[in-house]
Amino acid sequence: MRNQFSPARMAFLGVVFLVTAIFVANVTISVPVEIATLPRSEATQYWPVAAVALVIVLIVDGFTLGLILRRRRMEKAADGAYGKGAQR
Repeated sequence: MRNQFSPARMAFLGVVFLVTAIFVANVTISVPVEIATLPRSEATQYWPVAAVALVIVLIVDGFTLGLILRRRRMEKAADGAYGKGAQR
């Protein structure tokens, strides 16, 4: 297995990161963006939808984190059982 932190790979990733950062900075400076202003009535019209979307995101994230933590606990338990059985 090759070393994932080899100097050649790190240099390549550094160059890719630098080129990407320069590109993003250039686009940020060069491209004009017009900001749309909404009247207060339109800006506050959809807050209930945003609140429902927030609740949905929190539920999905909580469910995903629960699955991840449960899987980690199961893997640790399996590794512990395997380790105990190997010592005998």
